[in-house]
Amino acid sequence: MMPTYDFSDEEEAARSDREGQQWLELHSYTSASAEFRGGDVDRMSARAINMLIEFEVTSQAVYEKKYRRPIWPGEQSGVTIGIGYDVGYASKAQLHADWDGQIPAEMVDALEEAVGVKGPAAKALADKLATTVDVPWAAAHFVFVKKTLPRWIDTVDGALPNTNELSGHSFGALVSLTYNRGASYSKAGDRYKEMRNIKAHMTSRNYGSIPNEIQSMKRLWPNSAGLRKRRDREAQLFQEGLEGFRFAGIMTAGDPIQSAEAMFRDAVETVARNAAQTDGRRYLFPNGVGAFDFSLTLAPDKGLSVVVGIKESTTTTPASSAGGQQSVLGHGTANLLHPQFSYEVVGRVIVDGQKYTLLNQFDEHSGGQLLFVQPAIGRAALLVADTIIDATALVSIPEAARSSLISMLGLSVVVQEGQLGDDAEHADAVRAQISQKIYDKALYHDGKLYSGDAPGTSGGVLACAWAVNYVVKDAIGKPVGGGLSTSKMYEVLAARHKRVDLADAQPGNIIISPTTGGVTGHVGIVGTRAGTSLNSTRIYSNSSSQKYFIQNYSFGSWKTKYDGLGLDTWCYEILDV
Repeated sequence: MMPTYDFSDEEEAARSDREGQQWLELHSYTSASAEFRGGDVDRMSARAINMLIEFEVTSQAVYEKKYRRPIWPGEQSGVTIGIGYDVGYASKAQLHADWDGQIPAEMVDALEEAVGVKGPAAKALADKLATTVDVPWAAAHFVFVKKTLPRWIDTVDGALPNTNELSGHSFGALVSLTYNRGASYSKAGDRYKEMRNIKAHMTSRNYGSIPNEIQSMKRLWPNSAGLRKRRDREAQLFQEGLEGFRFAGIMTAGDPIQSAEAMFRDAVETVARNAAQTDGRRYLFPNGVGAFDFSLTLAPDKGLSVVVGIKESTTTTPASSAGGQQSVLGHGTANLLHPQFSYEVVGRVIVDGQKYTLLNQFDEHSGGQLLFVQPAIGRAALLVADTIIDATALVSIPEAARSSLISMLGLSVVVQEGQLGDDAEHADAVRAQISQKIYDKALYHDGKLYSGDAPGTSGGVLACAWAVNYVVKDAIGKPVGGGLSTSKMYEVLAARHKRVDLADAQPGNIIISPTTGGVTGHVGIVGTRAGTSLNSTRIYSNSSSQKYFIQNYSFGSWKTKYDGLGLDTWCYEILDV
């Protein structure tokens, strides 16, 4: 999970700075324009992405309290929604391209009134729109990562040379700088002296001088602690990105063969030093945990050079639910991961030359597991994804590898309890009683059912199926079935119970988004509506971060999240007692 910081009023005021937005507007460069290509967000490290989010809204918890509704940050800002999304600097076409399908259509239509409105005139409009527009975290995060960041990545690539040579940390620092100041790397005047210098350093590949240029810009904001701190953080991140790429040696004279041998020996030693676990990170080469960069360059004026280093994963949020140990994934598996989630390495084994990596995948309210294989030759592939991967999920893996995985990764063999459902028809009154009992128990366990000590759930991170089974069993004597697996629970629901449209769902029904591809699913219990709309229907499920069964979704936020992740959503009425 990303770190949080206490922000002063000065730092809050820094969020009203719109130099970057003004540059973007001046250059008519929007995601809805024909020229927009969209940069690859995977080129930024997860830490860089989280840093930008932190600059805008501090954290998810703060966002939920302060930024779900439209605000006016001040100065030349317009009405701002989501994670720093200023509607005043958007066109109507861009507004719809970015937000259609993420929040209700009527909210997007209402925001059209804010397009082009900036400065103090936007304050009253923000207050007005705050009564009708509500942007859940999942929608805000999706638009920021999938819409906003690609726009700025594309802008940085167009403004600076050699960006493809930077690490995810260093490149992400430049995206953050450009997001705040615009791509003013060729602009005249003393205000843009450091920006021009950065472009010159990028051209000459003098990357080590760039952190000082970023820090030097603090002279422009003597009265803004927030912007000065932002420059310090960007400079530090850029510098740390450089430290991951080390020169093992340069041959300019002497015996070519001996010099080359020495450089390769230095290269191996550099890898060994980087691979040490003294900083809590774990590396496995070449395509497991940690990425190994190695290149040779031969130039007439510089001789032969060898560059070797560790490059942090650009698609994962290294995290651990227990003990804070961080893990960095290599590109062999990292490129297959969804950037919205955090990941923890559970275990790694090598069987018959193939490397298997088991990961926990989680965000604030949901979690699951992914099993990848990296063959000796070829690309990494996803083998299995589920809330919990147990031994029965490995039937497609050769027997020798399967037994090794079960023992070495500690995979469980889940023993299923008696489960609900048969093929008999049940009267509406009986089904209604069943649903009511389940709903009553969901209310009873709301905020009380602790999943942190639930066996096999990684301390409650992967406990959504466990929690639903617990509540249903407490209500009517038997669990739904499927054990800890949402995939198996979905199979039980589809085979034995009655699917109902979301519009017809009643309190006590089961709502589930089954695992699809590399995105693990989630399951919960339907509650009552908080308002008049269907989207206000409450959902109770396990929270991976809080380790409690709580009311943590509505139909609207669930659909926004899981539709955005490409997962289907179904509701089922339990038929049998």
